[in-house]
Amino acid sequence: MEDLKYLEWDSNFFGFPIARLDGGRLTKEMAADVDLWCKTKGIRCLYFMTDFLDPSTVEIAQQFGYKVVNIRIELRLRIQDYRFTPQNKSVVEIRQGEISDLEFLLPIVDESFPYSRFIIDRNFDANRSKELYRIWLRNTFLKVPNDPIYVSLIDGRLVGFFTGSITGDTGIGELMAVSSLARGKGIGSVLLNAIINHFESRGVKEVIFPTHSQNIAAQRIYAEAGFKTASVSLWFHKWYDQYE
Repeated sequence: MEDLKYLEWDSNFFGFPIARLDGGRLTKEMAADVDLWCKTKGIRCLYFMTDFLDPSTVEIAQQFGYKVVNIRIELRLRIQDYRFTPQNKSVVEIRQGEISDLEFLLPIVDESFPYSRFIIDRNFDANRSKELYRIWLRNTFLKVPNDPIYVSLIDGRLVGFFTGSITGDTGIGELMAVSSLARGKGIGSVLLNAIINHFESRGVKEVIFPTHSQNIAAQRIYAEAGFKTASVSLWFHKWYDQYE
C-alpha cells in the first residue's frame, strides 16, 4: 500500500518498528489491509492522522483499535493581515539564536511540550519523548543554512525561543517555548513578532502554525495576531502488540 510508510528514523529512535498511514482516509477494507501489512512487517506502532470532520474514518479507526492521542490545529495567516499585540510587562530582549545558546535552552525544552502525542501516549518512554524535542532543537541550530531561531532574554538570561522554517513563500512555525519562570509576561507574543518579521523580510506571503487543542496559551497569542483556524485533525496511534 503506497500510503503506508515505514519510518526508519522513528523506529531507530524509539527502538521498535514504527510506520505511518498517510492519506487521511480509512475504510474497513483498508483497515484490514493495513493490519495485515503491519503484522507482516512486524510494526509495533502505527501513526495515522485524519480530518476531525470525517466521522466515517474516525469511527472505523476506533473500531479497529486506533486511539486518539492528540488534536492537531493548523492556524494560518496572510502576512498582510498580521497584527502585533505585545503583552510583555517587562523588558524583553529579542535576538537571533546562536549555537552557544543551546545548552541554556535545553532545560526549557525539558519542561515544555507536555501535550506532545508522544508524552500523552504512555506506550512511549517519557524520557525518549522529551529527548525527541532536544534533538529537534539541536538539529535546527545545526542546519545549514539555518532556519530562523529567535530567543528571548530578561536581564541577560535566556527565557524562551521560537523556531521556524520557510518553504517557497510559506513560513512554518516549528517550536516555541518559554521558561516556566517567565510565563505570563507576554514573551510569546514578542517572539512571534520577531519570527513573523523574519518571514516577511524573506518574502513569505503566508504563515502556517500547527498547534494542538491543549495549548490554549499559544492559541490565544496566535488569535490576537490575526491567525485563523484552517483545519482540525485527529492524531491516532495503533499498537499491534496489544492485539497479538
